Amino acid sequence: METTRTAPPDAISALISDWKVSLRARGRSRQTIGSYLIKWLVDEGEVTHSPMERMSPPTVPEQPVPVLDDGALASLLASCKGNTFENRRDSAIIRLLVDTGMRAGEICGLSVEDLDFEHQVAHVLGKGGRNRACPFGAKTADALRRYIRFRARHVAAGLTDLWLGKKGRLSDSGLRQMLERRCIDADIPPVHPHQFRHTFAHDWLASAAGCASSSGSA
Repeated sequence: METTRTAPPDAISALISDWKVSLRARGRSRQTIGSYLIKWLVDEGEVTHSPMERMSPPTVPEQPVPVLDDGALASLLASCKGNTFENRRDSAIIRLLVDTGMRAGEICGLSVEDLDFEHQVAHVLGKGGRNRACPFGAKTADALRRYIRFRARHVAAGLTDLWLGKKGRLSDSGLRQMLERRCIDADIPPVHPHQFRHTFAHDWLASAAGCASSSGSA
């Protein structure tokens, strides 16, 4: 006669714990993991119904996305005025961040050959190993050309990396430290690299809404 083997409660508890850790490592929220667990318990007949089925999710107030206003951006760029290597570099980085919405890792990972001035795009390797072209404007193109002329005289000019620091390639932490210094010089609150991405998305959506409004009233 075949018998059904049942795992001891301690083993089941350990398996669930490991499963939750695995899901957290894959970016699942605690709420999502909880819903998975309840569904499994119902499917397995351990409980007759979900204790959450008659509950409504709480209303979470929408958090405003921090964006850079025109005044803060102008002050940040003004702090980069001057005919030095760092000023040319930082001005080009800030303009490229605003124009493209690149992530910090993407902009720091650029090589000189990733810039296409003919079409005014920068080719980046994004999340999931996907390549994409990020267009930039004429002022950013001018800032990039000025930086590259200064870069040619840098001690590490032989590197393929686009952005150079004092000792070679500019790292993600170097980018963040640069922004911290520039914010202090500009006398504005601290700015993190992802705020440029939020600003890019905000401006793009505002522009798209404006185009839709114009076409609807035509």
